[in-house]
Amino acid sequence: EMLQRIASAELERAGVHARAKRWDEARAACEEWIARYPLDPRAADVLGEIGALEREAKRFEAAIAQWERVMRKFPGTEAAS
Repeated sequence: EMLQRIASAELERAGVHARAKRWDEARAACEEWIARYPLDPRAADVLGEIGALEREAKRFEAAIAQWERVMRKFPGTEAAS
């Protein structure tokens, strides 16, 4: 329970950056979060969000690469569909 709260608070940092359109900072916060919590049930969604951040930053090839990463790492999840 406490670890879930900590993970949520750390993930919110990425959201703050994204809402401010600081795409690189948001992406870095997501990548850091994934490194710390790779088994969290939200990991697939966070990887998908990295793709969305790349798209917003107009880095389309990087966005596609991230979404392919989601499909490879989390096949069959909603994030991969």
